[in-house]
Amino acid sequence: AHPEAVSHYERGLQDMVALNDAATRAQFELVLQLSHGASCAAAFGYADERSTQAYRRAAEIAAATPDTVVPLPALWGIWASCLVRGAHGQGLELTRRCLALADASNSSELRAVAAAISGSQYVYVGRWAEAEAELELATHAAGPAAQAFPQDPALASRVLLAVVKWVLGKNDEASGELELALSGAAALSGRQAEFTRAYVYCFAAWYAQLADDPARALGFAQQALAVAQRNNFETWLGAGALHLAGALTELGDFASGLPLFAQALGGW
Repeated sequence: AHPEAVSHYERGLQDMVALNDAATRAQFELVLQLSHGASCAAAFGYADERSTQAYRRAAEIAAATPDTVVPLPALWGIWASCLVRGAHGQGLELTRRCLALADASNSSELRAVAAAISGSQYVYVGRWAEAEAELELATHAAGPAAQAFPQDPALASRVLLAVVKWVLGKNDEASGELELALSGAAALSGRQAEFTRAYVYCFAAWYAQLADDPARALGFAQQALAVAQRNNFETWLGAGALHLAGALTELGDFASGLPLFAQALGGW
């Protein structure tokens, strides 16, 4: 549904120029740009240029409003593009902005959403203890800002928290977080549900590979690919294929795994 939604949002952005009142036009554009960015990220990947442009424009509009909620998902979209491109210096700076925004709001709800950003960022720069603390807070992310993400940030944070706890040697806690993430994703409904399931299954495959359980990793990768294929989620098609290739090779099926690695890396 996301590619179709992208077309509707683009049409809405074209049509809104007919609105005479500048304040009304800005309000409509902000909602459309955030929705457009989320659907582009879901359908075409976090680093998709259309998604990044939409989030940058949303951040510009949000900066001129007193609203403390909408700037956070706009900054998240820009940050997500930096993360997948490996631009961690920019990502850390955006993380600091998100945390400052949440702290200034005095909202525990916004602080938990910001923690989903900071916790993820800390994982990819090896700041494991800080990542654990932030991701634990992020498992409580909820509210309007959380609902603006393509994935449910609480469940996305929980499955990543499982990986972090495994790295830190807290295996029993890690296993518990993984099961909570899987059950939560299975029960989820609404706009974020399918994208969140693909997200959780991919990270669950990573967890299983780290835990030296290639058979379980294979199952999670297959589940991720099934969801991604059903919904044309390009990010999770690529990530799921990479995890599937890794599981196959660990299980000794080099004839299937190695060509899939080459194909998946090329697509990624």
